[in-house]
Amino acid sequence: MDEAALECDLSRGIETNEEAVTFHLATPDADLPFKLALPFTFPVPSDTPSEDQGLEPLPATGPYIVTEAGPKHVEMERNRTLVEWSAAAQPDGFVDAISWRFKEQLHGAFSRLQAGDLDVMVSEPRPQDLAVLRSTHPDQVLTWPAPFTIFVGFDTVKPPFDDERVRQAVSFALDRGHLVDLLGGPTLQRQTCQILPPNYQGYQPYCPYTLEPENLVWSAPDPDRAKALIEEAGAAGTPVDVLVADNGLPPGSVDVMEYVRDLLAEIGLEPEFEIVHGANAYFPRILPPAGDEPGTFAGTPRHPNIFLSGWIADYLGARNFIEPQFACGEAGFANGHGWCDETLNERMDEASGLQVTDPGAANRAWGEIEHQLVDAAVQAPITNPLTTHAVSDRAENVQVHLQWGLMLSLIWVQ
Repeated sequence: MDEAALECDLSRGIETNEEAVTFHLATPDADLPFKLALPFTFPVPSDTPSEDQGLEPLPATGPYIVTEAGPKHVEMERNRTLVEWSAAAQPDGFVDAISWRFKEQLHGAFSRLQAGDLDVMVSEPRPQDLAVLRSTHPDQVLTWPAPFTIFVGFDTVKPPFDDERVRQAVSFALDRGHLVDLLGGPTLQRQTCQILPPNYQGYQPYCPYTLEPENLVWSAPDPDRAKALIEEAGAAGTPVDVLVADNGLPPGSVDVMEYVRDLLAEIGLEPEFEIVHGANAYFPRILPPAGDEPGTFAGTPRHPNIFLSGWIADYLGARNFIEPQFACGEAGFANGHGWCDETLNERMDEASGLQVTDPGAANRAWGEIEHQLVDAAVQAPITNPLTTHAVSDRAENVQVHLQWGLMLSLIWVQ
C-alpha cells in the first residue's frame, strides 16, 4: 500500500502495518465480519494490478495452493506451510489434492461419478440423471436453498397497491406450487411466503397467505379470500400495469408474469401486460435511480403497478436483505416498492445493536421485522432458488456454506 493510500485509509479510521489491518469504528457494526469475508476485502499484495489476473494465482492464505491453472482445469495441493490458527475461521483441509475440471459434458461427468472416478459434480446433474441418483442413492444428493428470494413486487405508492388489502389479495391468490413449476420445477425452486431465505439470520417459518396458515408453510392458494379483499378495498375493475423482461430475469419469468396477469383478472382487477427487452431496459423502470441518474420512481406513471424481481444476499446478515429493499432514502437503493416506514429504520438499528450484545434477541428482532413486512404484503415472495450437487459414494463430511456453497476443503474421501 502506497503512502497516499495509507493516509486516506487512516483518515477513515483504518490503520495498516506489515502484520495487521486495524479498523477503528465510530459505532459498533455487528455485520463487519460478514462484510470482511466478501471478495473485495480479500488481502492481496499492494502492487497487485486492478485488472483481472486471469489464470495467474495471487498470493493468499488457506489450506491449498494452486499448482497449475488452465482454461479447462485447476490443480491444487495441500499448503504445507499453513498453520491452523482457528478451526472455526479456517480449518486445515482433509484431502491432499483437489483437481477441478471445467467444460465437461454433464452425462460424461455423471458416468464418472457413478464409476467412482469423480467425487463432486459442482454443476447440477441433468434432470434424468438426478432422478436416478435420488432414487438409488439419495444420500449422494445435496440440495440447499440459495440466499436468494424471487418475488412479485408492488408499487405501494399509487392505487391499487397503496391499499394493503389489495396486495394481500394477490398474495392469497398466488399458486406458489404452480410458480415453482413455471420457474423450473421442485429440483430448482422451493416455494416461500417469506422475504428471508431458510437457514438465514432471523428466519422463522411463517406464511399467512395460504389456506392453512397455522401450519406456517404454504399449502394452497385462497382465491375466495383474495376476491373478498378486492371487494372490501373497492378495487374491482382498477387498471394494473404488469411489467416483465424477456431476458435478464430467471428462466420462466415471462410465463410467471403471464400467469400473474391472468390471476389479477380472475380476482377482479384489469391488468395491462408489457414485456421489455433486456435488463438494461427493465430495471431502470422498477428501481430508484442511482444518484442523479434519470429514472422512474414508485408512484410515477411509468413505474409498473406490479413486476417480478429478486434479491440475493451480498453478505449473510438480515439487514442486508431488508434495508436495501425497504428502507427510506439512499439506504433503500433497491426499494422498487416505494415503501417508506421511518420506524422500520429505527427497528433495524435496534436489531443491529442487539447483535453485538445478544445475538439470540437480535435474531428474534429480525424475525419480527420480517413478519411485519410480510403481513403488510410489501412484496409477494414466491420461491427460493435451489442449488444441487451430486457426490460420490466415497465422499463424506460434505458441508455447505449458505453463501459460498460447497466447502471442498472439508470433504474427506475413503
